[in-house]
Amino acid sequence: MEIVVQFSYTGEKKPTSSYALRRAVLKNNTLLAIFSRKINLDNSFSRNCYPFFENTRKKTTREVKVTQIKEILERMLADLQNQLQKANNELAGSPTGSLVKVKRGKGYTIFRVYSDQGKRVRKVITQNEEMINALARKVYLRAEADILRRDIEAASAFLQIYEEPVFDNIIRHIPERFLHYKLTEDDPDSWATQPYRRSGYMPERKVHTTSRGLRVRSKSELLIAEKLYEHGIPFRYEQILTIDGIDYAPDFTARGSDGAAIYWEHCGLTSNRGYMRKHWQKMQIYAEAGITPWKNLIVTYDDENGLLDLRTVESEIINRIKKRY
Repeated sequence: MEIVVQFSYTGEKKPTSSYALRRAVLKNNTLLAIFSRKINLDNSFSRNCYPFFENTRKKTTREVKVTQIKEILERMLADLQNQLQKANNELAGSPTGSLVKVKRGKGYTIFRVYSDQGKRVRKVITQNEEMINALARKVYLRAEADILRRDIEAASAFLQIYEEPVFDNIIRHIPERFLHYKLTEDDPDSWATQPYRRSGYMPERKVHTTSRGLRVRSKSELLIAEKLYEHGIPFRYEQILTIDGIDYAPDFTARGSDGAAIYWEHCGLTSNRGYMRKHWQKMQIYAEAGITPWKNLIVTYDDENGLLDLRTVESEIINRIKKRY
């Protein structure tokens, strides 16, 4: 999305400095200008020197899909945090004190007010344009930082509660007594091939390729995938599942005839204590979210030789998945 902004000025004269626009952020229907260079004020310290938006023109290069909102907001949040850090760093290097403007006769006297050894000092700086500019910039940075903090708080709160309105999220909010009805018009095969959020964790470890070109992490996962193909069970591999704001990636996700998700986790490194500890912690989190064995979760394990029993895979597919088709 490109935002094009034009400026106009009020007052008798325009400021002589360049107001170079670095970016415009669209928030709450308000365009917030962030400047790439310091704002220089003339000696009158006139507020009329500040620019305001005359009109805006928005160019949308592509539609933003609903499923992209979270990704866009995450990038926006990171950008806001970066901007706040820069503003705070510049504030830390700003001169101490504040700017005070007092009307005297037909003109104004500008003071720098600061504390020196516990005493309040007020120093005339009317002719010190550099100090005026530095303290005025400080006012701007504080206002910018206040807005950025509010934006960060709002974006963070939204991301904590936001759920993409996709099938797997919607189905979790539907009472179980309704799940045996046909809830969608989607064909299961088309569901499996539609774009979805997939885990990006260490893709270099996906060293095995199925007969349909899917890359998986282990021979056991390869076996499960091939058996699902054989039985005509559409599935998604390592689809992101969000629980309490944290993303998990079950190895396989299938769907029953009622549209409800069936998750399949395969545990390979059964001799690794650290791996198994994390596995059981995840099982506990799943259970608290209503994802449990014999309901909507299949869990298989390699034996002591690192092998998965083919009969186990067949049994799980026939008795746990196909019966729900």
